[in-house]
Amino acid sequence: VSELLGRGILIADKATGQERPLQASDIAVLCRKNDHIKSAVDALSRWGIAAAAARPGLMSTPEVQLVLACLRRLQDASDTVATAMIVGLTGSVRPEDWLQDRLQFLAGIAADGDGETSPSVSAWKAEGADAHPLIARLASLRPSLVSLTPREALRLAKAESGVARLAHQWSAAEREAQVRIANIEALLALAQQYEEACLGSRQPATINGMLLWFQELVADGTDGRAAAAQGAVEVMTFHAAKGLEWPMVIVIGLDHGYRTDLWNV
Repeated sequence: VSELLGRGILIADKATGQERPLQASDIAVLCRKNDHIKSAVDALSRWGIAAAAARPGLMSTPEVQLVLACLRRLQDASDTVATAMIVGLTGSVRPEDWLQDRLQFLAGIAADGDGETSPSVSAWKAEGADAHPLIARLASLRPSLVSLTPREALRLAKAESGVARLAHQWSAAEREAQVRIANIEALLALAQQYEEACLGSRQPATINGMLLWFQELVADGTDGRAAAAQGAVEVMTFHAAKGLEWPMVIVIGLDHGYRTDLWNV
């Protein structure tokens, strides 16, 4: 693909009919199996070529994990796993460092005679001199949840998390940052789907219900990441490409052997 883009190949623009140089968005890479899509996207990325592909794993991206951690901490003051994720993702704190800090905090409570079930256990990074500003802010906003839908609560968590700024810090290129931000928009779109599904089934839409629904998407492999921005090579399976066309198509996996069935004709 890199060589093709560097050759200066001219193609006829479908909209204008005029000749123009071949662009990445004019190319499709078709794969025999879904498993090959990730390999193709990773290879294109190593060459600095944007790739658009529907891949699962949205919930595993750091930008989405941060927003969901903020939502969990916004809802539940005792969710110390969410607290640890916020501390680690916003401050680049290593797990061994925040874990040691957490253990010291619990040891201080034990020294004062309080047990693990004490409400003060949830005050880690939310109160005191070493309070994390984002966690303290989320604690102050918790009463507002009673008047918000799950999607609105998710939007609030996104706004407070500062994920847009962090997406640029985590990215080596502007294109990568755009994909990270698009992942957040994909998460919000899923939240809207959840609310619409609840409306259709006449079930109450709740934050816990939405979080469980997200987990079901992960288990089913349907938590699709956002595709790259415009100007990207399309990567998909043979089956998904039916009815579509591009000026140039690259087919991979043709050497994949068919499985034989002993009992077939």
